[in-house]
Order: sequence, then C-alpha cells, then structure tokens
Amino acid sequence: KLEGSLPSGLLRKRQLRIGTMCSGTDAPVLVARALERALGSQSGLSFEHAFSAEKDLSKQDFLRANFPDCPYIFMDVCHMGRQKAFDTISCQAQPIPGDLDLLFAGFSCKDLSMMNSYRKTLAEMGTSGSTLRGVLDHVERYRPRIVLLENVWAIAKAN
Repeated sequence: KLEGSLPSGLLRKRQLRIGTMCSGTDAPVLVARALERALGSQSGLSFEHAFSAEKDLSKQDFLRANFPDCPYIFMDVCHMGRQKAFDTISCQAQPIPGDLDLLFAGFSCKDLSMMNSYRKTLAEMGTSGSTLRGVLDHVERYRPRIVLLENVWAIAKAN
C-alpha cells in the first residue's frame, strides 16, 4: 500500500495546484492524475491544473483537446512573469494564476543544442535564454512552492 511510503504532508486532505510551461504534452499533469487514482479517494490528495503555457500552435491544440479542464493556455512563456498574459482559450489577456504548489517548466533548448552549428549561450538571450528568463520571472513574482526545471545537458557547455 502506498500510504506508508508517502510523507504525511501529502496524505492530508489537500488539492495541489499545478502549472506547466513548455511541457509539450503536459506529462506532469498526467502523472499527477495517475498518482491521484493510485492513492484513491481515501488519501484526500487531488490536483488542479491551474494553467499551461505553450507557444507552439500544434501543442496548444493538443493541450486543448486533451486537458479540457485546464482554464488557461498562455501563449508565451516569456510573458509569464507579468500580472497578465495572452490566453489562447479566451483569446484575451488573463490574470496569471499564482499560489502554485508545483511548477513544471521546460524551455526552448534549440539554441543550446550540441547539434546546432550556431549555438548561443543563455546570456546571449536567444530563444533558450528568453524562455528560461520568462520561467524565472514567473518564479520570482509568484513563488511556487516547488519548481522542477527540464534538464538540458548542454546548458553549461561553452562553444
């Protein structure tokens, strides 16, 4: 049984709020839902999908189709440190939800790829640097309780 292997704080009746940025398929939300099902209603643990942020139009379509309960799909991670950002569901600027328990964030890594002949560093503020800056601006303003960032192996490698 899972109950004995989880910290007592997670077993208290609680709804955890999740936000995702550049996660593509929002796999963290799927994992959270699977965990909720595995623990069952007795655990009192549930998850609320507060928002996603994704610039790629086909990924936005995927998120809308597969996460109909997600209230906001923000268009640009670079704007997530602001008070409002453009939401692709309502097609207007919406307040960015705060009070997140979990933020899962990726960022564009094409500039950092070892396969890219014209690599940029984060300091050069290519797409990789600007999307990471948007994630960090959000974290600074809204202070999610837990932040998990995508691991990009080449981030520390110089040209």
